[in-house]
Amino acid sequence: MFKKLKQKLLIMNLVIISVLMLLSFTTIYFVTYRSIFSSIQEDLYRIERFHLISQVGTNNRPAAKRLDFAAPTLPYNESRHTLSFVLQTDSENQIQEIHSEISFNSDLYRQAINLAQNNDNDNGKIFLQDRHWSYIIRSLPDGNMFVFVDSTPHYDILQKLIYIFIVVSLFVFLISIFISNYLTNTSIEPIKSAFSKQKQFISDASHELKTPLAVIQTNVDVLLSNHKNKAPLSYTEDIKWLTYIKSEVERMTQLTKDLLYLTQIDSKETAPNIMTIFDLSHEIEKTMLGFEVAAYERHLVLDYIITPLCHVSGVKEHLTQVIFILMDNALKYTPSNGSIYLNVDHIGHHITVTVSNTGPDIPAADLPYIFDRFYRVDRSRNRDADSHGLGLSIAKAIIENHNGRIVCHSTSNMTTFTIRLNRAKM
Repeated sequence: MFKKLKQKLLIMNLVIISVLMLLSFTTIYFVTYRSIFSSIQEDLYRIERFHLISQVGTNNRPAAKRLDFAAPTLPYNESRHTLSFVLQTDSENQIQEIHSEISFNSDLYRQAINLAQNNDNDNGKIFLQDRHWSYIIRSLPDGNMFVFVDSTPHYDILQKLIYIFIVVSLFVFLISIFISNYLTNTSIEPIKSAFSKQKQFISDASHELKTPLAVIQTNVDVLLSNHKNKAPLSYTEDIKWLTYIKSEVERMTQLTKDLLYLTQIDSKETAPNIMTIFDLSHEIEKTMLGFEVAAYERHLVLDYIITPLCHVSGVKEHLTQVIFILMDNALKYTPSNGSIYLNVDHIGHHITVTVSNTGPDIPAADLPYIFDRFYRVDRSRNRDADSHGLGLSIAKAIIENHNGRIVCHSTSNMTTFTIRLNRAKM
């Protein structure tokens, strides 16, 4: 599935790049062509005006370079900016005058006139002597004037532009393949990760639900079997099996509630809960009173320092639940005679809450995943801890919905969760 998706994205990227390159080149080519065409037309009109003015300035035509005279000509030189020649014909289309920078014989001049007339256009181009010539034809009282300008250098520029585009396109296309492949892999990774997490979530959720369902089914089967065999159990035995069923039902109910709550947090469906500014220090202090008793019963040392008047903007119930999750987590995994520390302080525009507990370190390989749903550091941990592996996921979702950050560090037999929230302006 992901291979096909990668191929589609790669092809789409290459098509988009190719289309953009083609559009860019077409635009550049069109602009260049228009500029060259305008330059050629300026040369044609400039030469035309020069010869027309020369004729108007005298009653007679200027000294003609007639066919029956050896007219002086300039040598053919490709380094010149513009090469041109002007031909004037009479009413019978016979060449009367030649004004040329190029040494052509009369047959070539006649051929140039015939090619221009065959185009049925007063303005165009012809191909003569392996070169491109642009021309204009102007009607005179006693004939026509043909103006020809060598446009080969201009068309060479356009041809070179095409070659450059082909070479550059091939180079860019090859580079684009590598870049697109890298970007496609980078783009697919979050999708693959989300898909993998979804599969893992379904697998873990199914596992969490399968065990209580199996316990319930077994206990119900025992009750039904005994009653079917007309050997009803004593009241005490009935209570035992029913208690097991009730315990597993409660476990499933809590799991379902946690999943629904986590889904609501992820989709930010918290409209009924109004964001307010409240004193987080006061709420944490109230929460700690209940944990003091729990820590005493488990022979744990609970020490906390709470800086007063740490105000935050958020949903009071949600942020208080985060503290409850972290403290409950610390109580579960702190060994007997261990210690738990909580500190609340404000530094600048931020409020920091840290919850630390002594005990075995969390392996470095597990730290990036402890906030994942259903994740447990010890996969072999039994169900006595009464945990589904959703608490830290819920805590992270709540903190992130409040534009905060929660991280975990575990070194030197000390595990610390640190929360950073924005301090509310009073």
